[in-house]
Amino acid sequence: MVKASFIPPSESRELRELGRYRQTWVTEHTAVAKRIAKLIESANLKLGQVASEVLGLSGRLRLRALAAGETNAETLAELAQGK
Repeated sequence: MVKASFIPPSESRELRELGRYRQTWVTEHTAVAKRIAKLIESANLKLGQVASEVLGLSGRLRLRALAAGETNAETLAELAQGK
């Protein structure tokens, strides 16, 4: 006879599935952030040098200001949050 395979309890299977799903979303988020950073760099804007995270609060505020047509560097610098 063939020995039966181990099938974890349904709670464990659901947790594993949620973990895999979360990992997929984290990977997607990272890929989008990298694409945005690359697009900004290709437009010759060095947002990555002044904001540690492009999709962080300061980075998002600056991106919104740039999308609204703001070009003044001092105004963009004032949007920095935190330290």
